[in-house]
Amino acid sequence: MKTKILILTMFVLVISNAFSQDTLLLLSGKIYAGQISENSKNFIRIWNDKSFINSSKLIYKDEIYSFVKNNKTTVLYKPDSNNGLVFNNAEMLSFIKGLQDGKKQYHAPLSTVGGFVAGATGGVFGFWGTVIPSTYIFIAGIKTPTISMVFPTKENMAFIENPYKEVYGLQNTIKPEITPTEEQIYYPYYQYGYEISAKDKKIKNAVKGSIIGFVAFIATSYLVIHK
Repeated sequence: MKTKILILTMFVLVISNAFSQDTLLLLSGKIYAGQISENSKNFIRIWNDKSFINSSKLIYKDEIYSFVKNNKTTVLYKPDSNNGLVFNNAEMLSFIKGLQDGKKQYHAPLSTVGGFVAGATGGVFGFWGTVIPSTYIFIAGIKTPTISMVFPTKENMAFIENPYKEVYGLQNTIKPEITPTEEQIYYPYYQYGYEISAKDKKIKNAVKGSIIGFVAFIATSYLVIHK
């Protein structure tokens, strides 16, 4: 019986290790999953074994915030003002989360439509018409999308307890201190990351829309002329 339990336990461990994935979290917010096959002084190599063709990705450590190997997380990020990395670990993690959410949650359909119209309009003038969509892309990138979060006072504010049990009233006007929660402290870094990612997505949508509009007009004109 004990032998069967031992064999079963070993089998479960082998299976879990076979299917467990290592991950890399980059400072850009990207996440790579697979199997870390090499961890050198300057870079980490990770294999993506779930693709049709097994491929490896070599990523330098100064691009990585942290990695998970054998269910153990190791943070590589270190603040370095010489490289422009002035955030501490918690601030950088909030910034990265903002980058990820901005890319995932922010949508800019009007930017895509505007780019399409600008591209199609530019197509009327041929090569020189590229100035029109280029100008639109520049204008679209001037304004940064904003995000704001409202923190309910009671739910998101931490109250310091009254250690001396004073009775507040006419005889004691001291009020309990209120300190911000961790979410509130690091929210500006999250917001900064979110808005950078959202602006990047807005510009990319404008570029895609402009290219599609320009090519669509040229192709339609060609078909009409040679019909």
